[in-house]
Amino acid sequence: MPYKPQPTHKRLSDVLSHERTFKKSRALKQILAQASHHDSIEDRLDECLPELLRGELIVAGIEDQCLILHCRSAAIATRFRFEQDKTLKALQMRVGASRVQSIKIQIRPFTKKKTSNKMVKLKDRPELKNKTTEQRLDEALERLNSRSN
Repeated sequence: MPYKPQPTHKRLSDVLSHERTFKKSRALKQILAQASHHDSIEDRLDECLPELLRGELIVAGIEDQCLILHCRSAAIATRFRFEQDKTLKALQMRVGASRVQSIKIQIRPFTKKKTSNKMVKLKDRPELKNKTTEQRLDEALERLNSRSN
């Protein structure tokens, strides 16, 4: 039986860094920075909320110093409105008063929490069945890079 070299495995940190992709694409850098900033604000908001509301509100964005939040029901929105002033003051202390001046809450019944990521079922996608996660990640990042150029 002829010798078959073992496939080399990349370290996860090398795959995730993709420095050459980021160097080529300023738009991709910007998107990743915005996503990181968005997660940071959402984490700080959760720190400011009472226990009952943690994880129930999703940061949709900031427009003209107004933090826009989404929630799944009117009941959650009403509960938040009772705590809105305290939450705003606590959030301003964490992120700066000049960044957030007001909070607007919108009801989005089908909004899901960010932690409930939809998993791709391999039986539904036979082309992905034999690929490792790293290979799929590489391909996804390359597709993003080609779109930004």
